[in-house]
Amino acid sequence: MSIIRWRDDPAAAGTPAEPPRRVVVCLPAPHAERLAQAIRDALGMEAVAQTGFAPVAGADAYLVLPDAADAARAVVPADRVGVLTGGPVRPEVARRLQGCALLPGALPGAALDWLAGLGAAPAPALVWAEPAPAAPDAARRAPAPAAAVSAPGASAPAAPAPAAPQAVAVYAAGGGVGKTTTAVCFAALAAEQTPTGLVELDENQGGILTYFDRRPQRGLDSLGPADWQDPTRCAAALEQVAVAVGPRLAVLPMLGTAGGLQCAPAGAAEADGLAPLFAWAAQRWAVTVYDLPADLRLPVVLATLRAATRIVWVVEPHEISVDNALAQLRLLEGLQATGAALLAKTALVVNKVPRPRRVGLAPERVAEALALPLLGAIPADPERYLAAINQHRLPADPAWRAAFAALALPGWDGAGPAPPPARRRWFPWRPRR
Repeated sequence: MSIIRWRDDPAAAGTPAEPPRRVVVCLPAPHAERLAQAIRDALGMEAVAQTGFAPVAGADAYLVLPDAADAARAVVPADRVGVLTGGPVRPEVARRLQGCALLPGALPGAALDWLAGLGAAPAPALVWAEPAPAAPDAARRAPAPAAAVSAPGASAPAAPAPAAPQAVAVYAAGGGVGKTTTAVCFAALAAEQTPTGLVELDENQGGILTYFDRRPQRGLDSLGPADWQDPTRCAAALEQVAVAVGPRLAVLPMLGTAGGLQCAPAGAAEADGLAPLFAWAAQRWAVTVYDLPADLRLPVVLATLRAATRIVWVVEPHEISVDNALAQLRLLEGLQATGAALLAKTALVVNKVPRPRRVGLAPERVAEALALPLLGAIPADPERYLAAINQHRLPADPAWRAAFAALALPGWDGAGPAPPPARRRWFPWRPRR
Protein backbone atom coordinates (compact mmCIF):
# COMPACT_ATOMS: atom_id res chain seq x y z
CA MET A 1 0.00 0.00 0.00
CA SER A 2 1.37 3.40 -0.94
CA ILE A 3 1.47 6.09 1.70
CA ILE A 4 2.07 9.82 1.62
CA ARG A 5 4.26 11.66 4.10
CA TRP A 6 4.92 15.35 4.57
CA ARG A 7 8.20 16.64 3.21
CA ASP A 8 10.44 17.57 6.14
CA ASP A 9 11.62 20.73 4.47
CA PRO A 10 10.47 23.99 6.04
CA ALA A 11 11.62 25.95 3.01
CA ALA A 12 9.48 23.81 0.72
CA ALA A 13 6.45 23.82 2.99
CA GLY A 14 6.56 27.53 3.71
CA THR A 15 5.09 29.40 6.65
CA PRO A 16 1.68 30.96 6.15
CA ALA A 17 1.68 34.71 6.65
CA GLU A 18 -0.95 36.50 8.68
CA PRO A 19 -3.88 37.82 6.62
CA PRO A 20 -4.08 41.62 6.49
CA ARG A 21 -6.09 43.31 9.22
CA ARG A 22 -6.05 46.89 7.93
CA VAL A 23 -5.89 47.70 4.22
CA VAL A 24 -5.23 51.22 2.90
CA VAL A 25 -6.72 52.10 -0.49
CA CYS A 26 -4.93 55.00 -2.18
CA LEU A 27 -6.90 56.00 -5.27
CA PRO A 28 -8.52 59.13 -6.67
CA ALA A 29 -12.03 59.92 -5.46
CA PRO A 30 -14.56 58.33 -5.70
CA HIS A 31 -12.72 55.09 -6.48
CA ALA A 32 -10.96 54.91 -3.11
CA GLU A 33 -14.08 54.79 -0.96
CA ARG A 34 -15.92 52.55 -3.41
CA LEU A 35 -13.13 49.96 -3.40
CA ALA A 36 -12.72 50.23 0.37
CA GLN A 37 -16.43 49.54 0.82
CA ALA A 38 -16.23 46.53 -1.49
CA ILE A 39 -13.37 45.14 0.64
CA ARG A 40 -15.38 45.62 3.82
CA ASP A 41 -18.45 43.96 2.35
CA ALA A 42 -16.76 41.03 0.63
CA LEU A 43 -13.87 40.23 2.99
CA GLY A 44 -14.81 41.82 6.30
CA MET A 45 -11.45 43.59 6.53
CA GLU A 46 -10.88 47.08 7.86
CA ALA A 47 -10.28 49.30 4.83
CA VAL A 48 -9.13 52.94 4.92
CA ALA A 49 -9.77 55.11 1.86
CA GLN A 50 -7.28 57.84 0.87
CA THR A 51 -7.13 60.07 -2.19
CA GLY A 52 -3.33 60.30 -1.88
CA PHE A 53 -0.65 58.20 -0.26
CA ALA A 54 0.07 58.65 3.44
CA PRO A 55 1.26 55.99 5.90
CA VAL A 56 -1.45 54.69 8.23
CA ALA A 57 -0.60 53.26 11.63
CA GLY A 58 -1.31 49.54 11.89
CA ALA A 59 -1.78 49.10 8.14
CA ASP A 60 -0.33 45.88 6.78
CA ALA A 61 -1.41 46.09 3.12
CA TYR A 62 -1.71 48.91 0.59
CA LEU A 63 -3.55 49.19 -2.71
CA VAL A 64 -1.95 51.95 -4.76
CA LEU A 65 -1.32 53.25 -8.26
CA PRO A 66 2.14 52.65 -9.80
CA ASP A 67 3.49 56.09 -8.89
CA ALA A 68 2.91 55.43 -5.16
CA ALA A 69 4.39 51.91 -5.07
CA ASP A 70 7.84 53.00 -3.87
CA ALA A 71 6.38 54.97 -0.98
CA ALA A 72 4.13 52.05 0.02
CA ARG A 73 6.86 49.42 0.08
CA ALA A 74 8.93 51.70 2.27
CA VAL A 75 6.43 51.11 5.10
CA VAL A 76 5.30 47.49 4.45
CA PRO A 77 6.93 44.50 2.71
CA ALA A 78 6.75 44.66 -1.08
CA ASP A 79 4.53 41.58 -1.28
CA ARG A 80 1.93 43.48 0.76
CA VAL A 81 1.69 46.23 -1.85
CA GLY A 82 -0.92 45.70 -4.54
CA VAL A 83 -0.35 47.92 -7.57
CA LEU A 84 -3.51 48.59 -9.58
CA THR A 85 -2.29 48.92 -13.15
CA GLY A 86 -5.61 48.76 -15.00
CA GLY A 87 -4.02 46.58 -17.69
CA PRO A 88 -0.68 45.22 -18.90
CA VAL A 89 2.41 47.24 -17.98
CA ARG A 90 5.57 47.93 -19.92
CA PRO A 91 8.61 45.76 -19.08
CA GLU A 92 10.55 48.66 -17.57
CA VAL A 93 7.62 49.45 -15.25
CA ALA A 94 7.34 45.81 -14.22
CA ARG A 95 11.05 45.76 -13.36
CA ARG A 96 10.67 48.90 -11.26
CA LEU A 97 7.76 47.35 -9.38
CA GLN A 98 9.48 44.01 -8.86
CA GLY A 99 8.36 42.39 -5.62
CA CYS A 100 4.99 44.13 -5.58
CA ALA A 101 1.78 42.42 -6.65
CA LEU A 102 0.77 43.74 -10.07
CA LEU A 103 -3.03 43.74 -10.39
CA PRO A 104 -4.00 44.39 -14.02
CA GLY A 105 -7.61 43.19 -13.75
CA ALA A 106 -10.79 45.19 -13.33
CA LEU A 107 -12.00 46.43 -9.97
CA PRO A 108 -13.07 45.29 -7.49
CA GLY A 109 -12.27 41.68 -8.47
CA ALA A 110 -8.51 42.13 -8.95
CA ALA A 111 -8.10 43.68 -5.49
CA LEU A 112 -10.44 41.23 -3.73
CA ASP A 113 -8.74 38.18 -5.23
CA TRP A 114 -5.30 39.44 -4.18
CA LEU A 115 -6.37 40.29 -0.64
CA ALA A 116 -8.17 36.97 -0.23
CA GLY A 117 -4.97 35.14 -1.18
CA LEU A 118 -2.79 36.98 1.34
CA GLY A 119 -2.19 34.83 4.38
CA ALA A 120 -3.44 31.66 2.72
CA ALA A 121 -1.44 28.63 3.73
CA PRO A 122 0.81 27.43 0.91
CA ALA A 123 0.13 24.00 -0.48
CA PRO A 124 2.26 21.41 1.34
CA ALA A 125 4.76 19.46 -0.69
CA LEU A 126 3.98 15.75 -0.85
CA VAL A 127 6.38 12.90 -1.49
CA TRP A 128 5.45 9.34 -2.36
CA ALA A 129 7.19 6.91 -0.01
CA GLU A 130 6.41 4.10 -2.44
CA PRO A 131 5.52 4.02 -6.14
CA ALA A 132 2.00 5.18 -6.88
CA PRO A 133 -0.67 2.52 -7.48
CA ALA A 134 -0.93 1.16 -10.98
CA ALA A 135 -3.14 3.13 -13.34
CA PRO A 136 -6.49 1.70 -14.48
CA ASP A 137 -6.54 -0.59 -17.49
CA ALA A 138 -7.67 2.16 -19.85
CA ALA A 139 -4.81 4.38 -18.76
CA ARG A 140 -2.28 1.55 -19.07
CA ARG A 141 -3.36 0.91 -22.63
CA ALA A 142 -2.80 4.55 -23.62
CA PRO A 143 0.73 5.22 -24.90
CA ALA A 144 2.82 7.28 -22.54
CA PRO A 145 4.04 10.63 -23.87
CA ALA A 146 7.75 10.81 -24.57
CA ALA A 147 9.76 12.56 -21.90
CA ALA A 148 11.21 15.89 -22.93
CA VAL A 149 15.01 15.92 -22.68
CA SER A 150 16.72 19.29 -22.64
CA ALA A 151 20.19 19.74 -24.01
CA PRO A 152 22.75 21.25 -21.66
CA GLY A 153 22.26 24.97 -21.47
CA ALA A 154 18.84 24.82 -23.12
CA SER A 155 15.98 26.76 -21.58
CA ALA A 156 13.34 24.98 -19.54
CA PRO A 157 10.14 23.86 -21.29
CA ALA A 158 7.51 26.57 -21.56
CA ALA A 159 4.75 26.57 -18.95
CA PRO A 160 1.35 25.36 -20.15
CA ALA A 161 -0.89 28.06 -21.55
CA PRO A 162 -3.63 29.29 -19.19
CA ALA A 163 -7.03 27.76 -19.71
CA ALA A 164 -9.45 29.68 -21.89
CA PRO A 165 -12.32 31.44 -20.07
CA GLN A 166 -15.34 29.20 -19.59
CA ALA A 167 -18.95 30.27 -20.09
CA VAL A 168 -21.64 28.01 -18.59
CA ALA A 169 -25.23 28.68 -19.70
CA VAL A 170 -27.90 27.27 -17.38
CA TYR A 171 -31.25 26.71 -19.08
CA ALA A 172 -34.60 25.04 -18.44
CA ALA A 173 -37.65 24.56 -20.63
CA GLY A 174 -39.98 25.86 -17.92
CA GLY A 175 -39.99 27.70 -14.63
CA GLY A 176 -39.81 26.26 -11.16
CA VAL A 177 -37.39 23.41 -11.87
CA GLY A 178 -34.45 24.94 -9.98
CA LYS A 179 -32.63 26.59 -12.86
CA THR A 180 -31.58 29.68 -10.91
CA THR A 181 -30.62 27.63 -7.87
CA THR A 182 -28.44 25.47 -10.13
CA ALA A 183 -26.76 28.56 -11.61
CA VAL A 184 -26.11 30.03 -8.15
CA CYS A 185 -24.71 26.79 -6.74
CA PHE A 186 -22.47 26.16 -9.76
CA ALA A 187 -21.14 29.73 -9.60
CA ALA A 188 -20.45 29.46 -5.88
CA LEU A 189 -18.58 26.18 -6.38
CA ALA A 190 -16.51 27.60 -9.25
CA ALA A 191 -15.62 30.62 -7.11
CA GLU A 192 -13.97 28.35 -4.56
CA GLN A 193 -10.98 28.14 -6.88
CA THR A 194 -11.18 30.81 -9.57
CA PRO A 195 -12.65 34.29 -10.26
CA THR A 196 -16.26 33.70 -11.26
CA GLY A 197 -19.13 35.81 -12.54
CA LEU A 198 -22.85 35.06 -12.25
CA VAL A 199 -24.90 36.86 -14.91
CA GLU A 200 -28.66 37.10 -14.59
CA LEU A 201 -30.31 37.35 -18.02
CA ASP A 202 -33.78 36.23 -16.94
CA GLU A 203 -35.83 39.43 -17.05
CA ASN A 204 -38.79 37.71 -15.42
CA GLN A 205 -36.85 37.06 -12.20
CA GLY A 206 -34.70 39.99 -11.15
CA GLY A 207 -33.86 38.38 -7.81
CA ILE A 208 -30.65 36.39 -8.05
CA LEU A 209 -28.97 38.61 -5.43
CA THR A 210 -31.56 37.39 -2.91
CA TYR A 211 -29.49 34.23 -2.57
CA PHE A 212 -26.66 36.42 -1.22
CA ASP A 213 -28.82 38.69 0.98
CA ARG A 214 -28.34 41.65 -1.34
CA ARG A 215 -30.64 43.96 -3.25
CA PRO A 216 -29.57 45.36 -6.62
CA GLN A 217 -29.22 49.09 -7.04
CA ARG A 218 -28.55 48.81 -10.77
CA GLY A 219 -29.02 45.98 -13.23
CA LEU A 220 -28.23 44.96 -16.78
CA ASP A 221 -31.64 46.35 -17.70
CA SER A 222 -30.53 49.74 -16.33
CA LEU A 223 -28.15 50.16 -19.27
CA GLY A 224 -29.46 52.21 -22.16
CA PRO A 225 -28.87 51.64 -25.88
CA ALA A 226 -25.96 54.09 -25.89
CA ASP A 227 -24.22 52.06 -23.17
CA TRP A 228 -24.42 48.84 -25.17
CA GLN A 229 -23.25 50.34 -28.46
CA ASP A 230 -19.96 51.75 -27.14
CA PRO A 231 -17.66 48.94 -25.82
CA THR A 232 -15.69 51.30 -23.56
CA ARG A 233 -18.82 52.85 -22.13
CA CYS A 234 -20.41 49.41 -21.79
CA ALA A 235 -17.42 48.07 -19.83
CA ALA A 236 -17.58 51.03 -17.43
CA ALA A 237 -21.32 50.54 -16.95
CA LEU A 238 -20.93 46.80 -16.31
CA GLU A 239 -18.32 47.54 -13.64
CA GLN A 240 -20.89 49.72 -11.89
CA VAL A 241 -23.57 47.03 -12.13
CA ALA A 242 -21.33 44.18 -10.85
CA VAL A 243 -21.85 43.34 -7.18
CA ALA A 244 -19.09 41.50 -5.30
CA VAL A 245 -20.66 38.82 -3.10
CA GLY A 246 -17.48 36.92 -2.19
CA PRO A 247 -13.71 37.02 -2.55
CA ARG A 248 -13.89 35.50 -6.06
CA LEU A 249 -17.57 35.84 -6.96
CA ALA A 250 -19.45 38.78 -8.47
CA VAL A 251 -23.01 39.06 -9.78
CA LEU A 252 -24.45 41.03 -12.69
CA PRO A 253 -28.11 41.27 -11.61
CA MET A 254 -31.34 42.33 -13.28
CA LEU A 255 -33.81 44.78 -11.79
CA GLY A 256 -36.81 43.40 -13.66
CA THR A 257 -37.70 46.74 -15.29
CA ALA A 258 -40.57 47.12 -17.71
CA GLY A 259 -38.22 48.08 -20.54
CA GLY A 260 -36.00 45.01 -20.11
CA LEU A 261 -32.67 44.66 -21.84
CA GLN A 262 -32.02 47.45 -24.34
CA CYS A 263 -28.93 45.99 -25.94
CA ALA A 264 -30.23 46.00 -29.51
CA PRO A 265 -29.62 49.13 -31.57
CA ALA A 266 -32.36 50.22 -33.92
CA GLY A 267 -32.80 47.76 -36.76
CA ALA A 268 -30.44 45.14 -35.28
CA ALA A 269 -31.12 41.79 -33.67
CA GLU A 270 -31.16 41.80 -29.89
CA ALA A 271 -28.53 39.06 -29.81
CA ASP A 272 -26.01 41.25 -31.62
CA GLY A 273 -25.93 43.70 -28.72
CA LEU A 274 -24.74 41.10 -26.20
CA ALA A 275 -21.26 40.80 -27.73
CA PRO A 276 -19.79 43.51 -25.41
CA LEU A 277 -21.12 41.61 -22.38
CA PHE A 278 -19.59 38.30 -23.49
CA ALA A 279 -16.23 39.93 -24.24
CA TRP A 280 -16.16 41.86 -20.95
CA ALA A 281 -17.05 38.77 -18.89
CA ALA A 282 -14.37 36.66 -20.61
CA GLN A 283 -11.72 39.25 -19.71
CA ARG A 284 -13.04 39.73 -16.18
CA TRP A 285 -13.60 36.15 -14.99
CA ALA A 286 -12.19 32.68 -15.59
CA VAL A 287 -15.71 31.19 -15.32
CA THR A 288 -18.97 32.96 -16.11
CA VAL A 289 -22.32 31.34 -15.32
CA TYR A 290 -25.36 32.70 -17.20
CA ASP A 291 -28.89 32.24 -15.81
CA LEU A 292 -31.17 32.27 -18.88
CA PRO A 293 -34.90 32.84 -19.39
CA ALA A 294 -36.99 29.73 -20.03
CA ASP A 295 -37.78 30.58 -23.65
CA LEU A 296 -35.61 29.16 -26.41
CA ARG A 297 -37.10 31.50 -29.01
CA LEU A 298 -35.64 34.61 -27.38
CA PRO A 299 -32.61 35.97 -29.27
CA VAL A 300 -30.84 36.59 -25.95
CA VAL A 301 -31.11 32.89 -25.10
CA LEU A 302 -29.86 31.64 -28.45
CA ALA A 303 -26.99 34.14 -28.49
CA THR A 304 -25.86 33.04 -25.01
CA LEU A 305 -26.15 29.33 -25.86
CA ARG A 306 -23.98 29.89 -28.93
CA ALA A 307 -21.39 31.85 -26.94
CA ALA A 308 -21.28 29.33 -24.07
CA THR A 309 -18.63 26.64 -23.79
CA ARG A 310 -21.00 24.41 -21.75
CA ILE A 311 -24.80 24.26 -21.53
CA VAL A 312 -26.51 22.84 -18.44
CA TRP A 313 -30.15 21.84 -19.00
CA VAL A 314 -32.21 21.46 -15.80
CA VAL A 315 -35.30 19.26 -15.65
CA GLU A 316 -37.48 17.66 -13.00
CA PRO A 317 -38.12 13.89 -13.02
CA HIS A 318 -41.73 13.99 -14.21
CA GLU A 319 -43.38 13.72 -17.61
CA ILE A 320 -44.44 17.38 -17.97
CA SER A 321 -40.90 18.66 -17.47
CA VAL A 322 -39.45 16.02 -19.80
CA ASP A 323 -42.12 16.69 -22.46
CA ASN A 324 -41.24 20.41 -22.38
CA ALA A 325 -37.55 19.63 -22.66
CA LEU A 326 -38.11 17.27 -25.60
CA ALA A 327 -40.13 19.89 -27.46
CA GLN A 328 -37.38 22.50 -27.09
CA LEU A 329 -34.61 20.04 -27.91
CA ARG A 330 -36.40 19.46 -31.21
CA LEU A 331 -36.27 23.22 -31.78
CA LEU A 332 -32.50 23.09 -31.27
CA GLU A 333 -32.21 20.20 -33.68
CA GLY A 334 -34.05 22.31 -36.25
CA LEU A 335 -31.30 24.93 -36.20
CA GLN A 336 -29.38 23.40 -39.05
CA ALA A 337 -26.41 25.75 -38.79
CA THR A 338 -25.75 25.42 -35.05
CA GLY A 339 -28.19 22.88 -33.61
CA ALA A 340 -25.78 19.95 -33.59
CA ALA A 341 -23.01 22.06 -32.05
CA LEU A 342 -25.32 23.26 -29.28
CA LEU A 343 -26.46 19.74 -28.43
CA ALA A 344 -22.87 18.50 -28.39
CA LYS A 345 -22.00 20.82 -25.48
CA THR A 346 -25.25 20.26 -23.53
CA ALA A 347 -25.48 18.13 -20.39
CA LEU A 348 -28.33 17.38 -17.99
CA VAL A 349 -29.06 18.03 -14.32
CA VAL A 350 -32.12 16.27 -12.93
CA ASN A 351 -33.28 18.33 -9.97
CA LYS A 352 -35.76 17.66 -7.16
CA VAL A 353 -35.40 13.87 -7.34
CA PRO A 354 -37.86 12.50 -4.74
CA ARG A 355 -36.98 10.08 -2.01
CA PRO A 356 -37.81 7.28 -2.45
CA ARG A 357 -37.24 7.38 -6.20
CA ARG A 358 -40.15 5.08 -6.95
CA VAL A 359 -42.54 8.07 -6.94
CA GLY A 360 -40.59 9.83 -9.72
CA LEU A 361 -38.81 9.02 -12.93
CA ALA A 362 -35.30 7.66 -12.54
CA PRO A 363 -32.71 10.30 -13.58
CA GLU A 364 -30.97 7.74 -15.80
CA ARG A 365 -34.19 7.12 -17.72
CA VAL A 366 -34.77 10.86 -18.11
CA ALA A 367 -31.27 11.19 -19.59
CA GLU A 368 -32.03 8.25 -21.89
CA ALA A 369 -35.23 9.88 -23.11
CA LEU A 370 -33.52 13.21 -23.79
CA ALA A 371 -30.28 11.63 -25.09
CA LEU A 372 -28.21 14.02 -22.97
CA PRO A 373 -25.23 13.17 -20.76
CA LEU A 374 -26.21 13.19 -17.09
CA LEU A 375 -24.16 15.48 -14.85
CA GLY A 376 -25.98 14.54 -11.68
CA ALA A 377 -29.23 14.02 -9.81
CA ILE A 378 -30.11 16.48 -7.03
CA PRO A 379 -32.36 15.10 -4.26
CA ALA A 380 -35.54 16.99 -3.45
CA ASP A 381 -34.95 18.90 -0.22
CA PRO A 382 -37.48 21.71 0.39
CA GLU A 383 -35.87 22.73 3.68
CA ARG A 384 -32.47 23.21 2.09
CA TYR A 385 -33.99 25.09 -0.84
CA LEU A 386 -35.82 27.49 1.51
CA ALA A 387 -32.66 27.92 3.59
CA ALA A 388 -30.75 28.91 0.44
CA ILE A 389 -33.26 31.67 -0.33
CA ASN A 390 -34.48 32.83 3.09
CA GLN A 391 -31.34 32.23 5.17
CA HIS A 392 -28.79 32.65 2.33
CA ARG A 393 -27.17 29.28 2.95
CA LEU A 394 -26.16 27.86 -0.40
CA PRO A 395 -26.43 24.09 -0.75
CA ALA A 396 -23.02 22.47 -0.53
CA ASP A 397 -24.00 18.81 -0.28
CA PRO A 398 -22.15 16.16 -2.28
CA ALA A 399 -24.84 15.94 -4.99
CA TRP A 400 -24.34 19.55 -6.12
CA ARG A 401 -20.58 19.25 -5.88
CA ALA A 402 -20.54 16.00 -7.88
CA ALA A 403 -22.76 17.48 -10.60
CA PHE A 404 -20.50 20.52 -10.91
CA ALA A 405 -17.34 18.40 -10.92
CA ALA A 406 -18.80 16.37 -13.79
CA LEU A 407 -18.62 19.51 -15.95
CA ALA A 408 -14.84 18.97 -15.80
CA LEU A 409 -14.03 22.68 -16.03
CA PRO A 410 -10.31 23.52 -16.15
CA GLY A 411 -8.86 23.40 -12.64
CA TRP A 412 -11.44 20.94 -11.37
CA ASP A 413 -10.95 17.18 -11.07
CA GLY A 414 -13.83 15.29 -12.58
CA ALA A 415 -14.28 12.40 -14.91
CA GLY A 416 -16.96 14.28 -16.84
CA PRO A 417 -20.51 13.10 -17.47
CA ALA A 418 -21.34 9.70 -18.79
CA PRO A 419 -21.69 9.63 -22.60
CA PRO A 420 -25.24 10.29 -23.82
CA PRO A 421 -27.33 7.24 -24.60
CA ALA A 422 -29.10 6.90 -27.92
CA ARG A 423 -32.45 8.63 -27.67
CA ARG A 424 -35.41 6.29 -27.58
CA ARG A 425 -38.25 6.94 -29.97
CA TRP A 426 -40.65 6.51 -27.07
CA PHE A 427 -40.44 7.29 -23.38
CA PRO A 428 -38.99 4.27 -21.56
CA TRP A 429 -41.57 4.57 -18.77
CA ARG A 430 -44.50 4.42 -21.20
CA PRO A 431 -45.78 1.30 -22.93
CA ARG A 432 -44.89 1.34 -26.61
CA ARG A 433 -47.95 1.54 -28.87
